[in-house]
Amino acid sequence: MKRSLFIILSFITLLGLNSCTEDDNLEFVAQAPAEGVSFSNSFASEYLLSTETEANIAERFIWNAADFDAPVNVTYDLEASIDADFATSEILGSTTDTNQAVTVEQLMQFATDLGLDDDPETTTEEGVPNNTGQVYFRLHAYTGTGNANTVDVYSDIQPLTIRVIEKAPTDTTSCPSLYAVGEAVADYGWNFPGAE
Repeated sequence: MKRSLFIILSFITLLGLNSCTEDDNLEFVAQAPAEGVSFSNSFASEYLLSTETEANIAERFIWNAADFDAPVNVTYDLEASIDADFATSEILGSTTDTNQAVTVEQLMQFATDLGLDDDPETTTEEGVPNNTGQVYFRLHAYTGTGNANTVDVYSDIQPLTIRVIEKAPTDTTSCPSLYAVGEAVADYGWNFPGAE
């Protein structure tokens, strides 16, 4: 009886050890998402920029989660460029979330790169104010650290029109306005009905 019990326990132990070694060889292979990744929010027709509002959020980009068909960590890079073909680009933020805020200050940097300004006196060669341009955005979703053997996908390019608010010209030829209130006005010969 003891011998049969010993054989059964040995068999169970060997079976248990064998199952543990098989679990170590699990392998997941990430696949490029069939649906890709795309922006899901609506965009304004143009974004007004000024140095006074640089701390404000100009737009919060929202997108669908990329499904790589495996339990992997996914990183999203929001990229922007002044070139429609993304010959040069800048990463505005990396996140594992499905949204990223872009500030007015970040868009003002692209406005500077485009040569836009807030001076109403400067114009393009055609005589049009040079305060409007386009910045292009796309999303790069990838697994792992972005090194070799990384599976990745890019979204479609989303253009945004930016416009730097021009400063109102200041009139330096007119005299400043003078204001007076109270009872002292009567000393200057300004009488109001009912004043004693």
